[in-house]
Amino acid sequence: MIPILQRQNNHFSIYLVNQIHDEPVSPFNRAKLLNIGFDLAKEDGFDCFFFHDVDLVAENDENIYECLEIPRHYSGYIDIFNYTLLYDTIFGGITAFSAEAFEKINGYSNEYWGWGGEDDDLERRTMDGAKYNLTRPAPEKSHYKMIKHDHEASNQVNPYRKKLLKAWKKHADFDGLNNLNYELIERNNDVFFKNITVDLKYSERIPLEQLLDEDEPILTDQESQDLDNYYLIMRSIIIFINLILIFYLIKNMKFFKKFHMKNKKKSELNGPSGEARRISLTRNIC
Repeated sequence: MIPILQRQNNHFSIYLVNQIHDEPVSPFNRAKLLNIGFDLAKEDGFDCFFFHDVDLVAENDENIYECLEIPRHYSGYIDIFNYTLLYDTIFGGITAFSAEAFEKINGYSNEYWGWGGEDDDLERRTMDGAKYNLTRPAPEKSHYKMIKHDHEASNQVNPYRKKLLKAWKKHADFDGLNNLNYELIERNNDVFFKNITVDLKYSERIPLEQLLDEDEPILTDQESQDLDNYYLIMRSIIIFINLILIFYLIKNMKFFKKFHMKNKKKSELNGPSGEARRISLTRNIC
């Protein structure tokens, strides 16, 4: 990446922000680390910010790293996905913001602990909240190669990511740059890099009940899915029982109808008209 940025004549510095894992062990929080990188880089005088996953590398110099007035999503076309968009509103991997635009959306949420959800939350804040249009560089120029790496043990799937994303609008105004809290543990400045270690203050995170919708139970996404599956099974059982009852009723209605017709015929034979027919029949025979 450094040779590409140099050939583009960019004035740049790369901020590598790492978290310590306190007790209890705090899950990885990519979004909060990116907020901290913005906070420190802005203090250093930068006004254009690329939030960049470390495993993505641009494939050519024509992929110009620059900030416009509106945010841009850069990493839509990656080699392992055959250079096609995974979905139209994807906003993960690499995004570019001016300082004004990033502050307008209040940055990332600080409360996505573990893997998943924070990029889609950022997309909601940017497109739905601030009403920016989703833009990308030309597909043929913005190809990326993804470097293979092991999955970190601290970066397990966030079990509340779907519920947090569903409630993004509720917490966007108070969860982000305006409540960013961390402790700077170590900072090493190199020629091109700032290597930074921080404490994310996991024990001081916002309680879930303040982040989720009021009518949303505090269940993990898996627990919610299990509950939905349970309700689906119960509904299926009820429908099945109702079908059996309907079939039983129809069958018995046919039986009762046949039984009624037999009784009607008997009553006709045993009634006055039936007696007259029998007498007439007997006389004819005689």
